[in-house]
Amino acid sequence: MKETATAEKSASKSSEAGAEAAKLAPRVFYPAAAIIIGVVIVALVSPEATSKLVSTAGSSVIDTLGWYYVLITFGFIVFCGWLAISRFGEIKLGRDDEKPEFSTVSWFAMLFSAGMGIGLMFWGVAEP
Repeated sequence: MKETATAEKSASKSSEAGAEAAKLAPRVFYPAAAIIIGVVIVALVSPEATSKLVSTAGSSVIDTLGWYYVLITFGFIVFCGWLAISRFGEIKLGRDDEKPEFSTVSWFAMLFSAGMGIGLMFWGVAEP
């Protein structure tokens, strides 16, 4: 009987901790949700105008920023590489005493699979 009560208390504490971690920040969530829902509604109501707006915005970014956009992207990739090989690359995500859930090989396999998946989704519509 005591074991059951202890197990129930333990489960209750862990569910409370999970609920505490799962709280959403209303000042972030609701404005973001409103913007997303607004954009979706506008796109559903007027798809031609939305397509023209997005196409114009994309062309504008490419035409006005051009090489600067490519340079910023390259700089970001270099920065990420620097983070990976610097002392910041040794920061452990999680508790200090925890073992990683997945091995390095598993992480590379997941990244490769995600890259292949998005490539298939993106280029799949270009195939006849």
